[in-house]
Amino acid sequence: MADVPFGFINSGGICYFNTMLQAVISCPTVLRFPTAINDQPSTQVGMTFKVLLSMINSGKIDGIQGLSAQLVGALAAQLKTKGSTYIFQQEDAGEFFGHLINELDTDNMFHGISRLFNCGILTEVKCSNCSFVISKVSSELILFVGSNLKVEETSVLTDYTCDNCHLIGTCTLTKSIDSTGDILVIHFRDKYINPDIVINYPVELQCKDIIYKVVAQVHHSGGLSGGHYYVSCTRGLGKVYTIDDAHVHPNFVEAHQQYLNVCMLFLCKV
Repeated sequence: MADVPFGFINSGGICYFNTMLQAVISCPTVLRFPTAINDQPSTQVGMTFKVLLSMINSGKIDGIQGLSAQLVGALAAQLKTKGSTYIFQQEDAGEFFGHLINELDTDNMFHGISRLFNCGILTEVKCSNCSFVISKVSSELILFVGSNLKVEETSVLTDYTCDNCHLIGTCTLTKSIDSTGDILVIHFRDKYINPDIVINYPVELQCKDIIYKVVAQVHHSGGLSGGHYYVSCTRGLGKVYTIDDAHVHPNFVEAHQQYLNVCMLFLCKV
């Protein structure tokens, strides 16, 4: 396996792509996927991703810097065949992550990869007046939170009318993690509303009986209309590097630290 960190060339406005790709391949379970050696890719996206994983796992990374541009081209072409007219330019990194994983999931070789990331979110609306409860569980690739990483988040629905007693403002909305995969992807939505906000999160997170550890931090500098993405992630023997497109810088720390510019986290089971 390639212990030496490497970057990806930015062929024009694809920092979000390079960043998310680095975060995804920082997850050990992704590098070990798939386990069925007889499967062959059935899409260009799957073929390019297979080459990427093969180079990393073999340690032979000559030419790997140009693979990101090939992969984003294959992804755009694949989505176009399905009627999508979306142009990948300064796209939100979280949205792109969803496109990548969902398209890989359609490939014969990588079918089921989304299960590594799926997070079951329990949403519950409860009335304090009549105790009426509405709840549902949904499966998401990304867990959206405000500015604090919590396994449970509660807010008051000031304009909501209870379906049972019909009073306004008596209900609370609680979102909690109901089930998890091997990888948790966290998106701090408040970061895009207020770029200067301080994001709070632990290096490790316990969810039910499972402990997750941060393996990649996605950073974003700038506002909603533009900016730049880069990533801090674990490589080699647990060392953390900041990777900005093709540029790699050692962090000189043994564990992830908290940064003002963090907008997403990737955490893996310990």
